[in-house]
Amino acid sequence: MSKRSFIRYVRKVDTDPQTVFFEDSVVTGIVPELKERGTRRILVICALNTRKFRYFEDMVDSFIEQGFRVFAYKRNDEVLSDKDIEGALKIYKEYNCDSIVSVGGTAEIDCAKLVAALAANRDKNLYSITGTDKLSSDIRVLCCIVTDNSPSGATASAEYYSNETSKWETVLSPYLVPHIVAFDPEFSSRIPIDIAVSTAMTSLCMAIEAYLSPIAQFFPEYRANAMIAIMKIFGTLDKLYKKPSDTYLRKQVAAGGFYSGLSTRKSGYGYAHIIMHCLQSRYSVPHGTGMCRILTLILKATLERNRDDLAMLSRDSHFCTMSIDATSAAQSFIESITRLYQRVECADVIPPIKESEIDGIVADVEKEALVFGLRKTLDSDTLRSIINILSCQP
Repeated sequence: MSKRSFIRYVRKVDTDPQTVFFEDSVVTGIVPELKERGTRRILVICALNTRKFRYFEDMVDSFIEQGFRVFAYKRNDEVLSDKDIEGALKIYKEYNCDSIVSVGGTAEIDCAKLVAALAANRDKNLYSITGTDKLSSDIRVLCCIVTDNSPSGATASAEYYSNETSKWETVLSPYLVPHIVAFDPEFSSRIPIDIAVSTAMTSLCMAIEAYLSPIAQFFPEYRANAMIAIMKIFGTLDKLYKKPSDTYLRKQVAAGGFYSGLSTRKSGYGYAHIIMHCLQSRYSVPHGTGMCRILTLILKATLERNRDDLAMLSRDSHFCTMSIDATSAAQSFIESITRLYQRVECADVIPPIKESEIDGIVADVEKEALVFGLRKTLDSDTLRSIINILSCQP
């Protein structure tokens, strides 16, 4: 897809306003909303560790007391695959559910999105909706209780690992935006700090790429969302790392993740996200692995092109003085990303990359970049250099 074609697609993307709860408890906030939307039978999609929380059981009991029928699908794997989606869809159909509530992070949210999409578009299968704008009907009621700092609660996309193609696949559609999003500190405070940190850093990287995207200039309001995400995460993550039980800080960083997701609705994803995808496909690493390091290499390679934007981010974030020159200010911002993920001890280990695989990775990256209108934004030699540097780093 060319840049012009991608802009045409996102210009027509229009979503109904989401109902977002930051202060209310899950039950107090979303039960009336579900009732108003006609919910009767709920499929709850959750991770195995979330199911063990007493608060989760209390939530399910409250749903039942309110007259809802509740059925659950527990995800066991760290990676979301087509197997999970098909398993959850089977339960949705078997028990004639009309609504989905996901409890968890990116994998649970994207699983819920794709199950809802397939339930609403019964003439399609998972592989036929993969790609851009393949859905024709809106999803039924979808509520996402976000337990980490991922952007997925606000994105118009979903990602999964296909056992058929052995690659990570992306589904883009405005119909994938959840109707209800809730951030409950009773859930988020139980998530280990390393997960909170890694998902926040992924959201930060996505927001920076959205801000710098060549598409962003056409949608200033969404670029503003990226700026908010960057400020919230940069300004709060250090404090959260030192005080992981602080529910106010948890909500602030989670809000940064949400705004990061909003910023990608028009800009799509950038090269750091795409390279990370390709590493996932080849090496089965967790989502977000290496993204901070990949992004800093890309920013250094594109410094001249993005200098003024990076300088503005650096000055607005108070990483440098207002009088410093643009190049030095931009370099200061890049260095600040590195210092942040080192301070919070973000797991950012790149899997061993064989030299013989570099050309194949570059080809995969260039192919996926076309989906987001990024044709030749980075040339092959620059991509090859970045992958080569990654292959030489521990």
